[in-house]
Amino acid sequence: KLSEQQTEVSNPFSFASFVGQKLTESKGEDDIFDEMLVAALRSSARPTSRNSLIVVDDSDDLVLSDGMKRPKSLDVITHSKGHVDSRRLSFQTKLPFDDVKGYVIDGDSEDEDFLEAPRKVLASEHEAKGDVLINTASKYKDRLRELEDENEKLKEQISEVTRVNDLNLTRLQCLEQQLQEQEKKEREETAALEKMVQGVEKNLQRAMERATSAEALSTSLKQELKVLQASYKQLEHERDMLKENSVSTTATDVATKLWLAADSAEAQLKSLMEGVGHLRLYSDVLSSISRVQEEPS
Repeated sequence: KLSEQQTEVSNPFSFASFVGQKLTESKGEDDIFDEMLVAALRSSARPTSRNSLIVVDDSDDLVLSDGMKRPKSLDVITHSKGHVDSRRLSFQTKLPFDDVKGYVIDGDSEDEDFLEAPRKVLASEHEAKGDVLINTASKYKDRLRELEDENEKLKEQISEVTRVNDLNLTRLQCLEQQLQEQEKKEREETAALEKMVQGVEKNLQRAMERATSAEALSTSLKQELKVLQASYKQLEHERDMLKENSVSTTATDVATKLWLAADSAEAQLKSLMEGVGHLRLYSDVLSSISRVQEEPS
């Protein structure tokens, strides 16, 4: 019997080989679940009774409760010796997928025990993985909500910062424009003030030159006046002498000379008085230079 069992384990028509072959052929999105079932079946593999037959339902319209597609249904039908009538189906324990039905034809208890172990393993693993997936999904949803809220806050902060930055840029541009206008105005006022100062300096230099020349003229006129006064005194003395001598002709000549000298002296005195007027004007100009002030900006 042991040799028969070993032969059946390596038999390609055995239960484990058939299930492995079917799962290998149907690999797709649910390879993980199929390989789990194969591993569970092989870990508890033992030879089945002779004339046993395993049938796998290949329906692919089943979907897990969490939205994931189920692997191909693993409905198992066992045909045992002496019980090959397919009409004698009885409901047995479901596999670890909610909508997958398992049916077995009444047969050996050994085959039923053989199928029960992988069912329990897969059920426990599926339940544990389902809880982990639910917890992980819940954590991810909470974290996603937190990140979305934080993202909204950051977007609001970015919008506020952008608005403030735009206002600051606008204000900066206005200030730069005002600064440029102020600098331009200051340059113009500085140029005008420099021009005015240069004009005042030129006028002051001219006034000083005129004052110097007027002072020289006044000195010369004073000297001439002294000369004329001396001549006048001399002529008066000569006239007095002529009167005493009663010389009419000489007196006439002297009178004529005196008349000419008087006219010359009068003209020179008039010129001297005009020079005095010029000197007074230059004095007024010099006294007003100290009162020159800058034009307010």
